[in-house]
Amino acid sequence: MSHKFKSDIETFDRIEKQALEMADAFTDGIVKQFPHLFNK
Repeated sequence: MSHKFKSDIETFDRIEKQALEMADAFTDGIVKQFPHLFNK
């Protein structure tokens, strides 16, 4: 075990932020592709 907790947490936070940005981009694309399913 490396015990680089601060570095590991910072790395996780960057990965999580990028994953959430990707999820938002996917969601935007799906909504644009199928607007009739989301405009009620």
